[in-house]
Order: sequence, then structure tokens, then C-alpha cells
Amino acid sequence: MLRLATWNVERLNLSEATRRARLLTAMQTVQADIWVLTETHTARSPGSGFASITTQGRPPW
Repeated sequence: MLRLATWNVERLNLSEATRRARLLTAMQTVQADIWVLTETHTARSPGSGFASITTQGRPPW
């Protein structure tokens, strides 16, 4: 069975280090096959060993 998980990276009043630590904890706990990170950008990454696919801009609708 494929496990898919989502995480909203942009949280108010949190440092980058806190965001990353919380994401990595969730990733280790959930053990999903695919993670969809929302409200993020290419400068943010959970770290080495992860591949990313990004889109530019918003859909026209």
C-alpha cells in the first residue's frame, strides 16, 4: 500500500530550524512513501537524501 502524507511548511512565528525539526519528526513518525509539502519554496528542504519536484507560480483559475 502506498502511503501519502501532506505537511504545510509555512507556520507563523516559527524559526527555520523549528520548522525543519518538526517536519523531520513527522516524516520519521509517519514513514510515508510520498510527502507533499505545501506553502514552501525551493530554498526549504528537509535535508539531503530527499528529492523534490516543484512548480512555478499559481494555476490561472
